[in-house]
Amino acid sequence: MTELLVVLAVIATLISIGFPVYRTVLEKSKATADLSNLRQLGLATRAFTADYNCLMEARWPTSLNPVYLADWKTFQSPFDRRPPSDNPEKTPVSYDLNGNLSLQIASASACILFSPLLADPEGLNFTGTAWQPSTPEPLSIKSCWQMDKGGTHDGGSEINVIFCDLHAASISMAEFHSARPNPDTASPISDLRWNR
Repeated sequence: MTELLVVLAVIATLISIGFPVYRTVLEKSKATADLSNLRQLGLATRAFTADYNCLMEARWPTSLNPVYLADWKTFQSPFDRRPPSDNPEKTPVSYDLNGNLSLQIASASACILFSPLLADPEGLNFTGTAWQPSTPEPLSIKSCWQMDKGGTHDGGSEINVIFCDLHAASISMAEFHSARPNPDTASPISDLRWNR
């Protein structure tokens, strides 16, 4: 009987050690898949812009699918728990196109092109669809972002983005909302960094 209790205690200890490691590995794999989706969105957007010499409209997912991105799964972040759908009216879209973009960008390496758009950062809830990708942010999100929270991973302090020069990165929420000076004019380009 004592041996059984010892074995159970060892198993419980191993589980308590292994579970946090498993959660960390799972989160890192989701973050990597999220970066991959953002890269594909960036490349598809560059191809669209080259073909039409204009920026996409509000319903940008329908501009990219099916010609530039054939699979709707690319539009859904792995952090988004909603079930996938092939119906464009209902298919989940977890990303948002920067609303401040123009064909003239002050700094392509500092201006964010796409980012995940959370409706509720605390619960990692997304609400966008292919027909309505952009969701107005509630006041609660603004307060979370002021506290450097609201990201998808690393306890809400990090978020994946793709910049206009098509480099993708995981950045802190503080950096997401920071102003970067334009080296040519010394004026802030925070209005070009992100629209929220």
